Amino acid sequence: FGIIAVRGAEIIEICDEDGHVVSDPNPMERRPPRGHMRTARILLDPAQYQLDLDALKDTGLEELYGSFNLLVRRRPEENNFKAILQTIRSIMDDPEGTQAVVPDWLHDLFLGYGDPGSAQYFRLDTQIPDIDFLDTFLDRSHLTESFPDAEGVTIPEGLSPPYRVKFERAGD
Repeated sequence: FGIIAVRGAEIIEICDEDGHVVSDPNPMERRPPRGHMRTARILLDPAQYQLDLDALKDTGLEELYGSFNLLVRRRPEENNFKAILQTIRSIMDDPEGTQAVVPDWLHDLFLGYGDPGSAQYFRLDTQIPDIDFLDTFLDRSHLTESFPDAEGVTIPEGLSPPYRVKFERAGD
Protein backbone atom coordinates (compact mmCIF):
# COMPACT_ATOMS: atom_id res chain seq x y z
CA PHE A 1 0.00 0.00 0.00
CA GLY A 2 3.00 2.30 0.05
CA ILE A 3 2.86 3.03 3.79
CA ILE A 4 6.35 3.96 4.97
CA ALA A 5 5.63 4.88 8.58
CA VAL A 6 2.77 5.58 10.95
CA ARG A 7 3.07 8.50 13.34
CA GLY A 8 0.71 9.88 15.96
CA ALA A 9 -0.03 13.55 16.53
CA GLU A 10 -2.51 15.74 18.36
CA ILE A 11 -4.53 18.17 16.27
CA ILE A 12 -4.23 21.62 17.80
CA GLU A 13 -6.27 23.58 15.28
CA ILE A 14 -7.57 23.52 11.71
CA CYS A 15 -7.08 26.56 9.48
CA ASP A 16 -8.69 27.66 6.21
CA GLU A 17 -6.78 28.73 3.08
CA ASP A 18 -6.14 32.19 4.55
CA GLY A 19 -4.65 30.75 7.74
CA HIS A 20 -7.60 31.66 9.96
CA VAL A 21 -8.53 29.12 12.62
CA VAL A 22 -11.82 27.36 11.80
CA SER A 23 -11.75 24.60 14.42
CA ASP A 24 -12.37 27.00 17.31
CA PRO A 25 -14.09 30.04 15.83
CA ASN A 26 -14.05 33.36 17.63
CA PRO A 27 -17.67 34.16 18.58
CA MET A 28 -16.96 37.88 18.33
CA GLU A 29 -15.62 37.54 14.77
CA ARG A 30 -17.96 35.16 12.93
CA ARG A 31 -16.97 34.45 9.36
CA PRO A 32 -17.23 31.40 7.14
CA PRO A 33 -14.05 29.48 6.31
CA ARG A 34 -12.47 30.52 3.02
CA GLY A 35 -11.58 28.09 0.27
CA HIS A 36 -11.67 24.31 0.26
CA MET A 37 -8.17 23.55 1.55
CA ARG A 38 -7.57 23.05 5.24
CA THR A 39 -4.32 22.99 7.16
CA ALA A 40 -4.02 20.98 10.35
CA ARG A 41 -1.60 22.31 12.95
CA ILE A 42 -0.45 19.39 15.03
CA LEU A 43 1.76 18.47 17.96
CA LEU A 44 3.98 15.52 17.17
CA ASP A 45 5.09 12.87 19.63
CA PRO A 46 8.46 14.37 20.72
CA ALA A 47 10.04 11.01 21.63
CA GLN A 48 9.21 9.47 18.24
CA TYR A 49 10.32 12.64 16.45
CA GLN A 50 13.72 12.44 18.16
CA LEU A 51 14.06 8.77 17.19
CA ASP A 52 13.25 9.69 13.59
CA LEU A 53 15.85 12.48 13.59
CA ASP A 54 18.48 10.08 14.94
CA ALA A 55 17.57 7.50 12.29
CA LEU A 56 17.75 10.19 9.61
CA LYS A 57 21.32 11.09 10.68
CA ASP A 58 22.52 7.51 11.20
CA THR A 59 20.92 5.64 8.30
CA GLY A 60 19.84 8.31 5.87
CA LEU A 61 16.20 7.35 6.36
CA GLU A 62 13.88 9.33 4.12
CA GLU A 63 12.41 12.49 5.66
CA LEU A 64 9.01 11.52 7.07
CA TYR A 65 7.69 14.88 8.17
CA GLY A 66 7.65 16.70 4.84
CA SER A 67 4.09 15.59 4.18
CA PHE A 68 1.40 13.31 5.50
CA ASN A 69 -0.79 11.27 3.23
CA LEU A 70 -3.45 10.22 5.69
CA LEU A 71 -4.93 11.78 8.77
CA VAL A 72 -7.25 9.78 11.01
CA ARG A 73 -9.19 11.38 13.84
CA ARG A 74 -11.24 9.68 16.50
CA ARG A 75 -14.66 10.90 17.54
CA PRO A 76 -14.43 13.42 20.43
CA GLU A 77 -16.54 11.30 22.79
CA GLU A 78 -13.96 8.50 22.47
CA ASN A 79 -10.97 10.80 22.55
CA ASN A 80 -10.76 11.80 26.21
CA PHE A 81 -7.65 9.84 27.19
CA LYS A 82 -5.27 12.81 27.13
CA ALA A 83 -7.64 15.00 29.15
CA ILE A 84 -7.97 12.28 31.78
CA LEU A 85 -4.19 11.87 32.00
CA GLN A 86 -3.69 15.64 32.32
CA THR A 87 -6.21 15.77 35.16
CA ILE A 88 -4.53 12.89 36.98
CA ARG A 89 -1.11 14.49 36.49
CA SER A 90 -2.29 17.86 37.83
CA ILE A 91 -3.68 16.16 40.94
CA MET A 92 -0.50 14.17 41.52
CA ASP A 93 1.88 17.07 40.75
CA ASP A 94 0.35 19.52 43.23
CA PRO A 95 3.47 20.36 45.31
CA GLU A 96 1.63 21.64 48.38
CA GLY A 97 -1.10 19.03 48.23
CA THR A 98 -3.66 21.81 48.51
CA GLN A 99 -5.82 20.85 45.52
CA ALA A 100 -6.57 17.22 46.19
CA VAL A 101 -5.20 14.22 47.96
CA VAL A 102 -5.78 10.79 46.53
CA PRO A 103 -7.41 8.83 49.37
CA ASP A 104 -5.74 5.66 50.64
CA TRP A 105 -8.55 3.45 49.39
CA LEU A 106 -7.98 4.69 45.82
CA HIS A 107 -4.16 4.43 45.64
CA ASP A 108 -3.99 0.88 44.28
CA LEU A 109 -6.70 1.47 41.70
CA PHE A 110 -5.18 4.80 40.70
CA LEU A 111 -1.90 3.05 39.98
CA GLY A 112 -3.62 0.34 37.93
CA TYR A 113 -3.76 -2.63 40.24
CA GLY A 114 -6.04 -3.82 43.00
CA ASP A 115 -9.67 -4.88 43.08
CA PRO A 116 -11.92 -2.30 41.40
CA GLY A 117 -14.82 -3.46 43.58
CA SER A 118 -12.95 -2.41 46.70
CA ALA A 119 -13.55 1.25 45.82
CA GLN A 120 -17.33 0.91 45.94
CA TYR A 121 -18.69 3.22 48.58
CA PHE A 122 -20.50 0.57 50.62
CA ARG A 123 -17.30 -1.53 50.81
CA LEU A 124 -15.06 1.20 52.22
CA ASP A 125 -13.81 0.71 55.78
CA THR A 126 -14.55 4.32 56.59
CA GLN A 127 -17.37 5.86 54.61
CA ILE A 128 -16.83 9.52 53.93
CA PRO A 129 -19.84 11.69 54.91
CA ASP A 130 -18.96 14.58 52.59
CA ILE A 131 -16.74 15.09 49.56
CA ASP A 132 -15.12 18.29 48.30
CA PHE A 133 -15.65 18.15 44.56
CA LEU A 134 -13.24 21.05 43.90
CA ASP A 135 -13.92 22.31 40.35
CA THR A 136 -16.01 19.33 39.20
CA PHE A 137 -19.27 21.25 38.99
CA LEU A 138 -19.55 24.43 36.95
CA ASP A 139 -22.52 25.92 38.77
CA ARG A 140 -25.59 25.15 40.85
CA SER A 141 -27.60 23.69 37.95
CA HIS A 142 -24.71 21.44 36.91
CA LEU A 143 -24.58 20.10 40.46
CA THR A 144 -28.30 19.26 40.55
CA GLU A 145 -28.24 17.77 37.03
CA SER A 146 -25.44 15.43 38.10
CA PHE A 147 -27.62 13.77 40.75
CA PRO A 148 -30.99 13.41 38.96
CA ASP A 149 -32.37 10.71 41.28
CA ALA A 150 -31.41 12.47 44.51
CA GLU A 151 -34.32 13.42 46.72
CA GLY A 152 -34.47 16.14 49.34
CA VAL A 153 -31.46 18.00 47.97
CA THR A 154 -31.03 21.48 49.36
CA ILE A 155 -28.54 23.95 47.98
CA PRO A 156 -28.44 27.29 49.79
CA GLU A 157 -28.99 30.36 47.61
CA GLY A 158 -25.82 32.22 46.72
CA LEU A 159 -23.62 29.14 47.15
CA SER A 160 -20.95 28.98 44.47
CA PRO A 161 -18.21 26.49 43.47
CA PRO A 162 -16.24 24.71 44.73
CA TYR A 163 -18.96 22.52 46.23
CA ARG A 164 -18.69 20.17 49.20
CA VAL A 165 -21.46 17.58 49.03
CA LYS A 166 -22.71 15.75 52.12
CA PHE A 167 -24.09 12.26 51.58
CA GLU A 168 -26.50 10.58 53.96
CA ARG A 169 -27.37 6.91 54.05
CA ALA A 170 -30.78 6.09 52.60
CA GLY A 171 -33.26 5.74 55.44
CA ASP A 172 -31.23 7.83 57.95
